[in-house]
Amino acid sequence: MTKTLTMIKQAEQVQANGTSYHGHTIKAKLNELKELFGEPFDGDDDKVKHDWTLQTHDGVIFTIYDWKKGNFAEDQEIEWHIGGFNALGTHKAKNLIEFEIINLFAEKFLNNAE
Repeated sequence: MTKTLTMIKQAEQVQANGTSYHGHTIKAKLNELKELFGEPFDGDDDKVKHDWTLQTHDGVIFTIYDWKKGNFAEDQEIEWHIGGFNALGTHKAKNLIEFEIINLFAEKFLNNAE
């Protein structure tokens, strides 16, 4: 499976400074996002506990984070905020993340069918 998103190394996370929420969210489980994007960066422990900084194949930088969700189980589906530099970027990110999640489910289904 070809990935449409790449994780930015923690040292490069500064590229996401200035991103913000533009009304786009996804519903997913923490363990699904970990499987797709690896371990999240540490949040601020106040309003965000988990966050990823990601980049699309054409350079759009965005974040996925659990805004004010508190403690939850890794297999519990929650709503994740998508942050970016503008609404167009976060909308694109939402579509790509959902595509990645669908591909993950399809891959698991096909592997179980064999």
